[in-house]
Amino acid sequence: MKLCVVMLAAFAVLPSASGLLVAVTHAAGRMGVSVVGQLCERWQSAALEGRADDKLRVRAIVRSKEEGARLNLDLCGAVLRGGMLTPLLDLQNDLGVELCVVPDDVDEHLGLTTAFENVDVAVLLSAAHADFAPADAKLQEIILGENDAATTIVPGTAFHVRASRAFSATKMASTTLGINVRVPYLQGAAAARRLGAEIAAATAAESSSIRHVVLRSTMGIPSLAASANAVESYKSRQAAATAVTSMGGAAAIAVGADAETALKKRCEQRGISYTVLRLGALVDSAGGVPLAFGCDDTLLLERVGDGMPEPPLIARNDAARLVVDVVSSGPAANLSGAVVDVAWGSKWGMASAGTEEAARTAARQDVVAGVVGVESFSVIGASIAC
Repeated sequence: MKLCVVMLAAFAVLPSASGLLVAVTHAAGRMGVSVVGQLCERWQSAALEGRADDKLRVRAIVRSKEEGARLNLDLCGAVLRGGMLTPLLDLQNDLGVELCVVPDDVDEHLGLTTAFENVDVAVLLSAAHADFAPADAKLQEIILGENDAATTIVPGTAFHVRASRAFSATKMASTTLGINVRVPYLQGAAAARRLGAEIAAATAAESSSIRHVVLRSTMGIPSLAASANAVESYKSRQAAATAVTSMGGAAAIAVGADAETALKKRCEQRGISYTVLRLGALVDSAGGVPLAFGCDDTLLLERVGDGMPEPPLIARNDAARLVVDVVSSGPAANLSGAVVDVAWGSKWGMASAGTEEAARTAARQDVVAGVVGVESFSVIGASIAC
């Protein structure tokens, strides 16, 4: 199924004659649904308020028809008619979303190459961690059991509820032991392979229309390097190792490091600008919480150093809001080559989501200025002054 419609938008990156085309990978994921939805809402609001001058198209890239069905259900809603779920809206005509299904098969490269054709901005989300686990291995086994993934097709909202309950239960059971991000091995390996294929396709010569790439990455990459650096003190290496563990472990972090290195190298070769957002641990909540920005794991190491029972957190909805703002600004806001850490501000936490104070503060926050205002951008392998 391939759907497409256009709507008006004000955009910093120069669009093509047919309008700006933004491709979002892993669009049916918990964060992907939020990114696609907020992109549509942003430009619909601009059109209604008479602030839009250009056209926008969103291309949602998914891996299967089942993922496409779930995305359609999440964005369009549904009603039960004649014993069958019938969408309330049309993905194409009402929301302006073009659905592109690219399965994990022998034709994946050709599928991804086609998916990125004529794209102006690519948002590479990949699959993130599934949930959290107690730092204590025995307690982890008791709480989580053996079942890592659901097998039925249900709305993403159901996954939100399930993941939020799992986080709350885990936190209550391990307030003194700590909480770590949990990345199931098989799902993580599959996501890593797919992300590598998406980076290659998005930055290939055939995708020369792409002007900017936004990559969702993870905190912990600088700490992974520091934990194995013999030049660092024993105390620094231990703190770095703890930080890596809290964000899912060395194997999961190494995947992010490899993805960043590949993206940087290929973008530089093709002359494509890029922005890397190293997010804290992703949680499912309403969001609307102010964000903090840093570089080289400063936010993560401060959290670990303070003996907090959990890594820095950020709601998927807040991360999606940041992605949309970055996409809207792009290279025009000096975001080209930026690699920045992002999480909820230290004042805020899970209880802050949905509160009036947090929402008002978040609404006033210029997150793009926060990214630009970081004292130094952590560029893969080095740091440069802003």
